[in-house]
Amino acid sequence: MIAWALFGGVVGWIATLLVGAGDALGMTGSILVGIIGAFVGGWIADSVQRRSLMKRSTVERIAPAPQNARTETWDALWAVAGAAALLLVVTPLV
Repeated sequence: MIAWALFGGVVGWIATLLVGAGDALGMTGSILVGIIGAFVGGWIADSVQRRSLMKRSTVERIAPAPQNARTETWDALWAVAGAAALLLVVTPLV
């Protein structure tokens, strides 16, 4: 739970810098946007990767490659993208 809050805080903070939302949501809002944005980014990434999975062989679909630093970096970038998209929707409402 603490790791989610830390990750959400970092992702929310980076997304806030990218979008230019400033401190409109405060620290708690940034953490929540980061956590929810990570789910949104994960959903988008899953949708994009599902298309590429269909092109892979059966063996690759059954036994995918293990997580590595490159995959985790992409996961973090998708989380920031999802949080930034969420901020673009939420910030005008605040």
